[in-house]
Amino acid sequence: MSNPPLDFLQRTTPQFPSSIWAFVDKLRADKGISLPDWPQYVFLPFSGWYAATCLFLHKRTILDMNDMTIMHDMAVAGTWRLTQDVVRFDADVYASIIDTPITGDLPFDVFYRLPAWAIYIETRDMVYSGVPVHGFWAMLEHDTKDTMGDESEELRLFFLSEKGRLMPVVLQFGDGNLETAIQRVIDSDIKQGLITKEIVAYIEDTQDKEQNMRAITQAVNLLLYVCAYGFPNRPRNKSGEFQPHRPTMVKTKKGWRLFPAQRITYHDMGEDIGNAIREYKARPQADSESRTHASPRPHVRRAHWHGFWYGGKKMLEDGTLPERRFSLKWLPPIPVAMKEDDIEE
Repeated sequence: MSNPPLDFLQRTTPQFPSSIWAFVDKLRADKGISLPDWPQYVFLPFSGWYAATCLFLHKRTILDMNDMTIMHDMAVAGTWRLTQDVVRFDADVYASIIDTPITGDLPFDVFYRLPAWAIYIETRDMVYSGVPVHGFWAMLEHDTKDTMGDESEELRLFFLSEKGRLMPVVLQFGDGNLETAIQRVIDSDIKQGLITKEIVAYIEDTQDKEQNMRAITQAVNLLLYVCAYGFPNRPRNKSGEFQPHRPTMVKTKKGWRLFPAQRITYHDMGEDIGNAIREYKARPQADSESRTHASPRPHVRRAHWHGFWYGGKKMLEDGTLPERRFSLKWLPPIPVAMKEDDIEE
């Protein structure tokens, strides 16, 4: 039976010699020492992957479009191989999540809770730029210097086509919220050369951006759910928050190294909610018969995101502001009588 993400990994990693992975480990070991520091939720900034690709191709600086394709393959395979997490959603929950509107002030902070440096999410009947996709990888990027000389952060999605090719999408953090970032993503990707010539030609020929926006929105919805609730059966801290899985470097005779996971770890999401949705759908007639004029049948609420900030607002004695966190919950399309506690913990 075909396993698209594993097939991609097994096809891609042998293309790069062990010296490339040793170089990547060296960059990680020099983090914050001889190299600029970067956040823990980023395995390696793409400037590092750019340098690794130049080394692999024996080029000094400038990479062309084909070279960038190699860099994306290297970055995705090199990051995801360390944990090999695959997310699979309950079918009914999946259908509800992808149709959830992304509106209001949803901050990018939610993505900092990505449960691993890179995760793969399986999709159903998703199409991006006219190409059916099996799923997508998600990872965060931290650029120490953008075009304006400032630090910037991004969410990078890599759709995996049915032919095994990556189709990258970049959502830039910054002014505005997640909704506005999705609206401008296509134009930004074309301008920066982050999508292939074939995809650019398709967009220009058909002007069908709605399909791409739909795929990106669906992917972001699925990722929001994972970042909000984390992987099931993973350790949590005293506050009940899940802990990201980030392997630590091991000192060897050849220096500090990171070793890839031995196998894929599957995470099945939304099973409890899916059972509740199916149970409700199976008994509409019984609910109708038991209804009275005084007690109308419970209505079904459309799925939506509910978020709020928590933490103190007053300045601390040392003159600093307390850390504030954004809590996000996905409220499913089920009777309003269902308790929020029934949602994935």
